[in-house]
Amino acid sequence: MSSGIISREEYYKSGDTFEIPSSGIRANFSGLITNGTKTISIMISLPKMLHNVSGITVSSCVGGLRGVSGYIDGTTDSTNLLNNYTITASKVLPCYIQLNIAKSSAFTNVNNNTPVNFNGFLTLQFS
Repeated sequence: MSSGIISREEYYKSGDTFEIPSSGIRANFSGLITNGTKTISIMISLPKMLHNVSGITVSSCVGGLRGVSGYIDGTTDSTNLLNNYTITASKVLPCYIQLNIAKSSAFTNVNNNTPVNFNGFLTLQFS
């Protein structure tokens, strides 16, 4: 019988890391292009809930951005996205975060409000 108490293994807390390592299988996350083609917004479902997490830092983000017509902005499957874009993450629901990949000018090879895909590796640190 459950006591209703969440065990430490069932949630991420401050100091924990979520990682899709480059030694593993690539992740595929779907999203959309928005903000006049200057922001890619992706929702990510986490395997555990976030508990007492006030901030999320994207410490690694390597992969390609693909749209309906192919790669966006000339990225490839091995592009270090932190070098070229502003990437932020925020908690939306207990098990979901929103990842935003943004730049000051419009992304190329894509139209506003169209689907996009991130295919690669990702490391998030929770604070």
